[in-house]
Amino acid sequence: MTSQNRLDRFAAHGKEFQEVLSTIPEAHRYTMVDGGWSAAYVVHHVADGELHFASRYLHAIGDISPSIQPFDEEAYPERVNYAKRQVKTSLAAIVGIRAMVSEVFTNATDADWDKLSNHPELGPITLSELFEKADSHLVGHTQQLRDISAHF
Repeated sequence: MTSQNRLDRFAAHGKEFQEVLSTIPEAHRYTMVDGGWSAAYVVHHVADGELHFASRYLHAIGDISPSIQPFDEEAYPERVNYAKRQVKTSLAAIVGIRAMVSEVFTNATDADWDKLSNHPELGPITLSELFEKADSHLVGHTQQLRDISAHF
């Protein structure tokens, strides 16, 4: 896959996430569905994830074989107060981070895409693989929003 194809998919997936979120009425964005997360929690989680992923990308490009620091996504809702955060702020973060990442990767070389980071569970991982893994994270949560949307 070319760099431009990756970036086009990345942009399309970000837009799709926003479009699916817009189908959930604001009055129901904090409604927990079937014992799972609310739409708001999904948005906050994605914002946190995008921030972590962007940091990993920059380390991969700027450092030599950096170690990836995992985060405990199950602890975040309570520890970083998902119930008290605003969806619009987290959504703005997602949009802004993804725009910045697109700018960075627009100028990335093939050598950049091949740079390695060390994942504690997966071992060595290229920037390209990390990027695809992170983008599929958003795709999975877009589906989660679709499932939540079906309840309203």
